[in-house]
Amino acid sequence: MPAAREALMIVTATQSDPGMAQLRSPARDADALGEALLASFALRKLADGTQGEVLAEITAFLGDRQPDDVLLLYVACHAVATRDGLLLATSATGRDDPAATSVPVAAVERALAGTAAGHVVLILDCCFIGAERLPIELSALSASVQVFLSATDRVEYVLDQGMIRGRGTHSKLTPALAETLRGGHPVTAADLAGLPAAVTEIREPDLVIAPADSTPGPAAGSARTSARGPGAGSARGSGAGAARGPAPVVERPKRTVGDWAVRIVYWGLVIAGLSLLAMLASGWFAWRIWQPGVPADALDVLALVFVIGLVIVGAGALVAAVAYVARRRRSRK
Repeated sequence: MPAAREALMIVTATQSDPGMAQLRSPARDADALGEALLASFALRKLADGTQGEVLAEITAFLGDRQPDDVLLLYVACHAVATRDGLLLATSATGRDDPAATSVPVAAVERALAGTAAGHVVLILDCCFIGAERLPIELSALSASVQVFLSATDRVEYVLDQGMIRGRGTHSKLTPALAETLRGGHPVTAADLAGLPAAVTEIREPDLVIAPADSTPGPAAGSARTSARGPGAGSARGSGAGAARGPAPVVERPKRTVGDWAVRIVYWGLVIAGLSLLAMLASGWFAWRIWQPGVPADALDVLALVFVIGLVIVGAGALVAAVAYVARRRRSRK
């Protein structure tokens, strides 16, 4: 029986509890990674699954394996640090009782420890939530895998009196991994060591993640996606005749009150500066035509007006540049 090369993506992008909705765009990043994985793996994807669905998918994915099988398990979600251990949030996870609807990491550890597959790659792109900003112990989770990457290793959001406070940094791990696998060239586990991960453990550096004969696109594998909610269904595609799906749509960030305030300040400065320059030009021409031999004091006043106009226009340009950089940074989140 030939060795299997399969990948499972667990992505939780929406939460029923609005207080848990501070995510780092996992759906958009996961779409790009899924497209890249199709070149080398038969792909299964579970989007916004419940506790039972996530456990069932992971158990089925890791069970009934052979020593030569290569498996890649990718998880993108909130992770809640509690006194009883780390929990992987599902779409139904709430702040009041996260353990009731989340997947214990201990259960994932047991499934990983029990698999017969000899080559397992585990990737966590999670936002950790906890009572304090403490480091997260992940060594036990990575004990049963050959390649382990985690986007972060500490609590990013603090759960304080039922509210989630703080701002996590945007994860660069998933986009970087997708870009690495999308190249169409051989990729080994050692090549993943340079990715922007807070935790990187590679016990099998020669493990081939992307074979040499793989080509970008879904022609090399199959995909199954399931999602919960109104209108959600499942889709299956396989074989060389499968067409490449559309590229993920990157939504432009909506303009905030701060954005409009910056625009008003910018245009106000530009108009004021241009008005002063226009006044300077008209005054200079008037004096040159009707009053030759302008006193030195008047020329000094004109020079001062000119400098003030340039400063105001420059300030407007600086405000516009800062606003542009801020919008670009926010659009990547």
